[in-house]
Amino acid sequence: MAPTHPSQIERSISRLNETAYGTDRAFSDDFRRIISSSPSLSDLNTSFADDGGYDNGSDVPSDKWATTVAAGVPFSPDFNFQDIGYFLKDFLGTYAVSGSSPYIHTFTPQSMNTSRQMPTRTYLEKLGGLYLRKLSSIAPVNLSISGGRMGRITIAAQYEGSGKYAIDPASYTSPSVTNDREFGYGSQAFFRFNDNDDGTAQAETATAAGGITGTGNATVTVTAAGMAGSPIAVSVAVTNLDTAAQWAEKVRVALRNHLVISNFFAVTGATTAIILTARVKAANDATMNVALDNGTCTGITPAASSADTTAGVVGDYQSYTCDIENWTLTADLPPASDGYRACSDYVVAGNPRSGQTRSEFLVGARKFGFTFGARLATGDKMRDWMQAGTDVTLEIPIVGIDSGNSNLRITHTRGIIDSAKEVADIGGFVGIQGSVDLMSNSGSFPLTAVLQNDVISYAS
Repeated sequence: MAPTHPSQIERSISRLNETAYGTDRAFSDDFRRIISSSPSLSDLNTSFADDGGYDNGSDVPSDKWATTVAAGVPFSPDFNFQDIGYFLKDFLGTYAVSGSSPYIHTFTPQSMNTSRQMPTRTYLEKLGGLYLRKLSSIAPVNLSISGGRMGRITIAAQYEGSGKYAIDPASYTSPSVTNDREFGYGSQAFFRFNDNDDGTAQAETATAAGGITGTGNATVTVTAAGMAGSPIAVSVAVTNLDTAAQWAEKVRVALRNHLVISNFFAVTGATTAIILTARVKAANDATMNVALDNGTCTGITPAASSADTTAGVVGDYQSYTCDIENWTLTADLPPASDGYRACSDYVVAGNPRSGQTRSEFLVGARKFGFTFGARLATGDKMRDWMQAGTDVTLEIPIVGIDSGNSNLRITHTRGIIDSAKEVADIGGFVGIQGSVDLMSNSGSFPLTAVLQNDVISYAS
């Protein structure tokens, strides 16, 4: 009987994606243990055929044989800022990294016009002292990220393997647990719906100048009407001999880490440009500004004013935030109807009765969605606005607890509320349960996940 206690079930994935479907990663490619409090075992699924009604003149089969084999691999770990990058890379498909300690990882949906084969990994599963099983080419099928007002954020992912497996393969061992994970908690998550049909978001650009001649802290002061605590002064550690472009990158990272500023602005830019773009499309704010100066450091050329590079224009726009009781973001990547391409490779080499394994896994119609339960004050005007058919953008920021070095921000710019109903609540609030269909735009999904952590890269 297989062990069932979580301590006896070890599950790992290759840190790097396979170079091609069907090409296993060698164990030297640094496999990583996935931690889960209640791990579920993988499952080998075999499809059968028989000759009933064909060669014996009866609908009773006289023979049965295996046709195809696939592997189902479920994951249900608590959300952490280090491992979530593996899942985001697999389920979205397109990836880029920038910055330096902390690193900025950007994930966007893969173009289905280019390839319908999503990234795959090699999977290891150890059952106590019984055996270690290797499953080949697990491809993403379903991912959900869920949070509430209390407790850790959780994820659930389902992968489908090629069906090819090996028991106690040579050179493969179970990797040790790495103590580098930071978990995200539900009380730190919220979302925002924005109606962005028209209007223009205001953008301010500050330009860094001067190389650092003395180690210390630069002072960046951000001012904006409507931003809590404005003006906000942020100290940014800089180092002697930092060029203007180098300390500008440190400023951008620090502003992204500041919860109030990052909730009010999207922080972008490259080289010496520090660009803050308002998340709400409002009338132009003449007081909006980003000032740069020396704090305890030396070498910065002070700049008291930033450039108003894009004037704000208010439109038919509303911003909505509220207390979230629960929320779930989902990504479904079902296989195409002919995505199970069989080949001449069998579970048991040379035995056609053992079932063929996959030679590829093609994605069918993708679907991204968001469900939520929220609370509104009984007199809140958003009760009239928050209804099925409303076009929205969606924003989900999740922050860590390590002085701001870990955070994840997921945005989607073309959603539609496809259901929203009031439910009973108490204490002067109305409960709202609803869902948002995160639709595509001209064949691509306008979904972006920006992850900041201490992982150097998920691709090398």
